[in-house]
Amino acid sequence: MTSFEYLSVLISIVLALGVTHLLSGLSSILRSEGKVRLCWIQLTWSLVILAFQISVWWAYWDLRHRETWGLFQFSSLLVLPSLTYLAARIIMPDVIRDDTYDLKAHFDQVRQEFFSTLTLALLFALILRPVFFGDPFWEAKRTPVAVLALMTPMGAVMSRRRWQGVLVLLVFVTWIGAVVFLWEDLGR
Repeated sequence: MTSFEYLSVLISIVLALGVTHLLSGLSSILRSEGKVRLCWIQLTWSLVILAFQISVWWAYWDLRHRETWGLFQFSSLLVLPSLTYLAARIIMPDVIRDDTYDLKAHFDQVRQEFFSTLTLALLFALILRPVFFGDPFWEAKRTPVAVLALMTPMGAVMSRRRWQGVLVLLVFVTWIGAVVFLWEDLGR
C-alpha cells in the first residue's frame, strides 16, 4: 500500500459521510409521503454539494504520485472534505420525522451559514495545491472554482428567491461545464 492509498482512506471517509448525509436526506424526502414542502433551490444546492464532494475525491487522485507526506500537508487535505461535509450537513436537514417539514424555511434559516461554508471551501480549493504542494498558482482548471468562489458569497446576502434560483442554476451550469470540459480525464 502506498502512502497516498493509506492517507486517502480518511479523506474518503469524510467525503463519504457528506455523501451519505445528502443521500439519506433525499431518501427521507422521497419517503415523506407529501409531508415535506419541497424547495427546488435547496434540492439543487444539495446536488451541487454532492457534485462538489465527488469532484474533490476525483481531483485528489492527482496527488497519487507524491511519495512523501508531512502531517501538515495531509491535514491540509482534510480541510476541503471537512468543509464540504459541513456544507452537506447545513443544506440538508437531518432525517425528516413524521411531522411536516418545510425545505424553503430550512433553506432560509441556514442560507448564510451554507454560503459562508461553501465560499470558504471554494477559496480553500483554490489555494490548496499552490500553497501546500508548490503547484503553479494558476491553471485553467482552477478558473471555474475562482468564478464559483466569486458567485457564492452573493447567496449569503440575497434573500429574494428569484435571485437564489438564478444563482443556483448559474453555479450548477458552471460546475457541470467544468467537469465536462476540464476535469473529465482522471490522472491527467
